[in-house]
Amino acid sequence: MDADEAGRNSAEKFASKLGSKRTLIIDSRMQDSNGPKDANDALRQGLNFKEIFETCSRTLGDKNLLSFSDIKEKVMNRILNYTELSGIQSKYFTFYNRTLKGFRRGELTLITGATGSGKTTFLSQLSLDFLSQGVPTLWGSFEIRNEILA
Repeated sequence: MDADEAGRNSAEKFASKLGSKRTLIIDSRMQDSNGPKDANDALRQGLNFKEIFETCSRTLGDKNLLSFSDIKEKVMNRILNYTELSGIQSKYFTFYNRTLKGFRRGELTLITGATGSGKTTFLSQLSLDFLSQGVPTLWGSFEIRNEILA
């Protein structure tokens, strides 16, 4: 494919369909805007394909994968400033505050347990706790009818 923007985008789409571990994307221009626009031009110019493969190829990579170095500063900030990043504290459930550091916007917390272990009771009490603090609270259950929950 050509080395212009449309060709590079198409090459990435094509490579993602084939599999990122099975393909290499090669820059035929070799970081030179006046370089060959595609493999055919490189052949006509008598360029060394082995050199192009070794120096100008890259894998597609996964843009969703992060290494620790990508998030190191954010992690350190969370560890060192955990009290500033704590959410809304419960007045009644100190174990909740200790374990989850409060209710934080933008996070999802799952409460799991065996049938009859008190999940619904705990969450309804926690909802009342937050409601009494002026925190907007929405409650819903797929197991209990609204009139029983109320």
